[in-house]
Order: sequence, then C-alpha cells, then structure tokens
Amino acid sequence: MRHTIFLLCMLISSAVLNSQSLVNPAYGLVSHETMTVKVVEFTEDNIKVVLEVENRAADGYFCVDRNTYLIMPDGNRTGMIRLEGLPYCPDLYRFKRIGEKLSFSLIFSRPAGNLPAWFDIVEECSDNCFSVYGITPDREISTEIERAYEMAESGMPAEAGTLFRKILAGLKEENHGISGSLYSNIIIMYLREGDENSAREWFTRLQGSKVPGVELYVANLAARGIRW
Repeated sequence: MRHTIFLLCMLISSAVLNSQSLVNPAYGLVSHETMTVKVVEFTEDNIKVVLEVENRAADGYFCVDRNTYLIMPDGNRTGMIRLEGLPYCPDLYRFKRIGEKLSFSLIFSRPAGNLPAWFDIVEECSDNCFSVYGITPDREISTEIERAYEMAESGMPAEAGTLFRKILAGLKEENHGISGSLYSNIIIMYLREGDENSAREWFTRLQGSKVPGVELYVANLAARGIRW
C-alpha cells in the first residue's frame, strides 16, 4: 500500500555530475518512506526526474496521477508531460513481491532561464499522493551533505553537525529548499551529542525561519519525538 509519512532524507549516495545529469541528488523531505530520488537530468527542453520506490506490502501497488507538478522556488509550476515506467492512475502497477524496487521517470518541460537552485515535485490527487521537497541539483551541496551523513553514520555527530552548519551557512539564500533538512539534521546531531540546549535553540530557529515547508520539517521532527 502507499503510505503518506513525511520522512527526513538521511541516505544520499555519491553525487556524480555528468553533463546535465546528477545521480542521487540531495533533497529534503519525501512523503513515502521507501521513495528515493535517483537521477535529475536536464536537457535543452526538459527536466527528467527518476524516482525509485520499494514495496513493503503483500498487496502493494503504485501509480502516478497526471496532475503531478514540478514547482520552482518562485512558486511557478510546470505540469508533467510524460511518465515512464508506471501507468497513470487509476491504472495500477501491482508489485510482485515484498522488497521489489521500481524505478520510474517523470518528465517536465524545462522553464526558461537558468537552472533552478532547487525544486519540489508534488502529486495532486485524492488519496496517498506523493511529494518530494527541496530537490537540489547541485553537485557540491549534494557531495557535502553526503559527507555529513557518512560522519553521522560513523558515530561522529559533532563532526557531522559542524559540516551541516557549514553547508547551511554557505547557502546563497535562507529560503533554499534544502535548508529545512539542514536545520533538522543539526538538531538531531546536537541531540546525539547530548546537547539538548543547543538542539532546542536550533529548533526555535527553525520554527522562526522562512525556509520553504518549515511546518513540514517541524512536524517531521515532532513525529520523531523531537519537540519543545
């Protein structure tokens, strides 16, 4: 079954920029626990996003609504022009087994002008819609975030927290789409260090910030038992 639980993206593999393709870009929140962003590809006319979803239910299924949009930092949106690897809803792809992974591609018209610093993808439907927030097609940011996660997973929360703070401070704008994820991870690293006072301070900063989707990040932390 499809689930709608906002989760902080905590695993990012190597970011490799090849021409206009970025493999495993950094992103902030994803609505489905087993969904990941695998590739973002820019062509002269289109933006292609490859997603992967893993089935965890005996009767699992998936589809994509035609009303799926790529939303730019300024709020402008462009509709999906093509879907590859999955049927449009209400037709369904039914998974064959638990643990099966399925990759599918969403293709959008590329807006005029420079490449976006970040963007969201939002499916608008009646039930169990998926969303991915703060997709960041930037090689340097993705690589640095990956390094911070590796530190965290290696039992180095202080070092990881320092790097997360450095990445946040280095963003060109406070309202970058990945900012909420960086705030959240800074808070989590302080808690892992046992520094609740600093974690609370950064939680307050997050609440008072203007980062996109701030309420989603606060709710995500609260769902993990992190709240003051």
